[in-house]
Amino acid sequence: MLLALIGVGFIVNAIAGDNAIANTHSGQVDDGACLLQARVNITHRPFVQKWRDATECMAWAEKKDGDTPLACYSNLLRATFLVVLYSDSGDEMKEAGKKYVTKPKLCGDLDIRNCELHVIANDKFATLRGLPMPGSDLEVTRDLIASFEEGPLVSLTGKSGGKSGAEFMKTANGRFVIKGGLLEGKRMDEVSNIETLLDGNPSLAAHFTDHPTSTLNRIYGVIHAEIGNSITSSDSVVFAILEDATHRQNLVMESKGDDVGYITYDLKSRPGVDQSMFIHSQESRTHGNGHMVVTPAQCDRLIETVRADGAFLHAHDMIDFSLFVGVATSDLDEVPDCPANLKAPLCLTGRVPQTGSLVQYTVSIIDYLNNLNWFKTIENARPDKFGKFDDWDEKIADLTSKICIGTR
Repeated sequence: MLLALIGVGFIVNAIAGDNAIANTHSGQVDDGACLLQARVNITHRPFVQKWRDATECMAWAEKKDGDTPLACYSNLLRATFLVVLYSDSGDEMKEAGKKYVTKPKLCGDLDIRNCELHVIANDKFATLRGLPMPGSDLEVTRDLIASFEEGPLVSLTGKSGGKSGAEFMKTANGRFVIKGGLLEGKRMDEVSNIETLLDGNPSLAAHFTDHPTSTLNRIYGVIHAEIGNSITSSDSVVFAILEDATHRQNLVMESKGDDVGYITYDLKSRPGVDQSMFIHSQESRTHGNGHMVVTPAQCDRLIETVRADGAFLHAHDMIDFSLFVGVATSDLDEVPDCPANLKAPLCLTGRVPQTGSLVQYTVSIIDYLNNLNWFKTIENARPDKFGKFDDWDEKIADLTSKICIGTR
């Protein structure tokens, strides 16, 4: 029975769906579904392997034991986002002020209570996808299509991350990250906050246009998914499709095996995760004082960029974001230089004075969708946390200046 369900017709519908992308205003099926179906070679065996998450999802659906598995989220998110991506050339999908709802045929085959996906603010995200992505020579939309077609999404957290590992995932080729669990409540509404950044003056697109080497982690889409069999809730999870915060240099370092040591730091102006932790950790790795072993001029540029990015976020009342730093070291001098298309300060290199071996750093600002709303204002006023979020942009710039020593 299961084999029959995953036959040729099922697989095509599992991707595009009989009712693939419906405009909530017109209820019409978008041409993107036809584009996707036309592109699929359903007789090609690797194609079946690339969409094996549909098989795994259907296997769960027979008994519906436990949480909705990663395979179901993987298949439905990929199907939904691919139809969106195939429509980036321009049609109804990019009309402003529309919310698009998709309910692929797989939802009906699963026979579960909740199965619907909402594509949020796609017109604005289409603009972001039209801008260059640091470290890639591919058009963003083409890069995303290839990545989402490559195969099932891979969990970065395991089952401990909730939703059977679907809280934090990457594409099969590792080029993009899918982060689940964006907040959409009274205490914090990250979905509303991303819409603020998309619509603001200046907008996120305008900031990236004016600052092409911005350290802000690129966001390429948001999907509100309701997938599950719960009676008491809608099984709602909001996912963001993100650029990999290491600008894909983690993949390069992984390919080097044990010859290269690679570590990432999620830094904030907070004890235990601040500059002191970075410096202490790096002292043994770079055989020195723990500061970034790059030139003062490189540090000046990094600090200047972080200040500009922080000022943009401050203008929209965003707080509590992090400085994400990747560091690659090798006593065998096996660390490669920064790619030609990944410019400073997103990627920086220097040499360890004692050994002469190259060290590579990548830098991003991540998790910048929290704003100083009423709840955070109250938290900021508590005696034990007084002023915690004040001038957060300056605190991150100050942290940057303490791990990367410039001339000023």
